[in-house]
Amino acid sequence: MKATGKNMFSMSVPKGVLDSSLGSYRGLEASSLLYEAHLNSICMEDHSSNCFNFDISTAYDVQDLVTLQKVVNNGERVLGYKISLTSEETQSWFKAKEPAYGTLTDRNFSEPFLDLKDLSEPLLEAELILIPVSDLLPSMTDSELAANLVVAPGLEIPDSRFRNWFPVLPLNMIISDNSVAGKVVMGNPVKVNEPDELARIRLVLSKDEKVLSEGISSTVLGNPLNSLRWLMKKLADRGEKLTPGMRISSGTLTLPVKLEKGKYHAAYTMVGNVDLEVAGKN
Repeated sequence: MKATGKNMFSMSVPKGVLDSSLGSYRGLEASSLLYEAHLNSICMEDHSSNCFNFDISTAYDVQDLVTLQKVVNNGERVLGYKISLTSEETQSWFKAKEPAYGTLTDRNFSEPFLDLKDLSEPLLEAELILIPVSDLLPSMTDSELAANLVVAPGLEIPDSRFRNWFPVLPLNMIISDNSVAGKVVMGNPVKVNEPDELARIRLVLSKDEKVLSEGISSTVLGNPLNSLRWLMKKLADRGEKLTPGMRISSGTLTLPVKLEKGKYHAAYTMVGNVDLEVAGKN
């Protein structure tokens, strides 16, 4: 969806007229269903609904329109983006040829305590959060990009507005559903000066003091900076951009696991740790 004038997410009221490139009525119907599911914390059962029969470009239009409704109707504030499908294995699950992104508002960011009753079918991923401290330009070298970022340890909790979504939901529905953005928990940001260091950050993810998995940041397209560059280009193609202070969940260092009751600890080299306590019934 193309905005006229200012970036649409900076607006507190609708612009009045949506660009006709939004796609078909199916896209409008899909955005309405997804917004209602978001608003009422419900899950849709039907993965085959004809109103979701559209291409990837329209899927991002639908995501944009749902986000606009969140901002205008709910007073949510866009704080950043999440990048998904940043490895060959995760792309293969959804027959994707490139990553996908979702839009994060303030309601996606959480304190380090969650209750399973407030979620649907959540997973858990360990991700680095990249935060620009100044405007980022596509012409920047990796060294310049790294110099204009801070990095925080993070845990992302993907969740969907569809029942039984993982790993069978079609890619266009994944993207329409905000790339299954659920919750994000992040620790304190730090400076990582050298771009090569960003590819060498190691991670140990534990639950109740037992190791679940280990990972390294080079899993994310070789370097999380590559994930960031992909997002910058994708946003530019849609007339949008990153701004200083935005939080970009750059892609998982580990394969997703089912979120269950317990205490999680993600220990990253160079950037520190982040914890999450999950209550409720599995």
